[in-house]
Amino acid sequence: MKKNVILVLFCMTVVNLLLFVSCQHQVEEKCPVINLGNVKESSVSDLFSKLEIVPLTMQEGKFLGNIDRLLVADKYYIVSDSRKIISVFDKTGKFVSSSEDKIGNGHEEYSIVMGYSYNPYNQSIEILTPIHLLTYDMNFNLLKKVKLPTKIANSKDSGLMFGYIYDLSDHLHLLLPTTTSMEANGMLLFDSSSSKVIKNIDYEMDEISKINMQSDCFFPGKGSNLTFVPPIDASYIYNFNVNTQECSRKYTIVGSPDFLTKEDIEAFSSNDSKKNQFLMNTDKDIPIAKMEMDKDIIFHVKKGNKLLDWYTLFYDKKSGKLKKVKLYSGKKRILPLIKSVDAQSLYSFVESQHLTSLVETWKQMGCKVEGNMHGGDGFVVKFTLK
Repeated sequence: MKKNVILVLFCMTVVNLLLFVSCQHQVEEKCPVINLGNVKESSVSDLFSKLEIVPLTMQEGKFLGNIDRLLVADKYYIVSDSRKIISVFDKTGKFVSSSEDKIGNGHEEYSIVMGYSYNPYNQSIEILTPIHLLTYDMNFNLLKKVKLPTKIANSKDSGLMFGYIYDLSDHLHLLLPTTTSMEANGMLLFDSSSSKVIKNIDYEMDEISKINMQSDCFFPGKGSNLTFVPPIDASYIYNFNVNTQECSRKYTIVGSPDFLTKEDIEAFSSNDSKKNQFLMNTDKDIPIAKMEMDKDIIFHVKKGNKLLDWYTLFYDKKSGKLKKVKLYSGKKRILPLIKSVDAQSLYSFVESQHLTSLVETWKQMGCKVEGNMHGGDGFVVKFTLK
């Protein structure tokens, strides 16, 4: 009798193990692998059917600082600079408004911007500060100010602050913590009408390093699905289902031996100073930004501490092919950093002093360049893929 019981238990264990392996295999099949090491060199003229130039014209007496983000909305181009001033332009580049007069410590003002979004559900700009979520109309009149579920850092932990926001309605928002927060591996569903957290949403984050230049973390997909890219160098891109409010793995990212690995980071143990110095200067390839479009996924890859060696990868989701374009040819700039995407196009910001040489280079390469190349305080370049 005892032998029979042992035999049954053994058989059950084998069956459960086979089921587990089978389920694991099914999960892997649903999560395609993107190998960043399998690339083909390409050029700007091979990738894009046309390039459109839009001059951004500031109001007299105002100027654009060093642009750190370009947000492409339905009717607007929205840029922010190193002074944390947010400027709004229509799609022709005409100036609409600026937050310059809202910088301060008053009730309707802010002194620090952790992140911001354009909310299409009520045509507003949502600004994250360390303590509050401020909602402005498109002329920066304050509509709402609510307290965030911030936790101030102390000697025991690094606190909780939010650096990214994505709007699901006029009052529901996804909040992502900063990468240095104590709960950096999750997100919150936040209701700004009640200033309450509706749900804590965890995802299985496989972090390689915290170095990144991720401006946008959510990209609209089909139906109720969003593509979610954590603001770190990680092994996965995720799908977020708005209806179920759950995350699942969408793509697995792997690289060649030239790419940064966890083992490279583990060598520094807890020495953050040496680790950060290594990450800034290493010749290891590091994907620092990922953006999904209808047919392609874009990767910005850092190599070393000079832009001369950086490059952009274009992954065709249908064919599985990867194309690589360097930002520079020798010391000549040929592709500015892509700062935003929509379903079909990519967008960069180009400073006035650099536009002429870039346009000349693109025309020499056989690119079709359209638009107004004069009179702007800065320029948006819209790249349309072939």
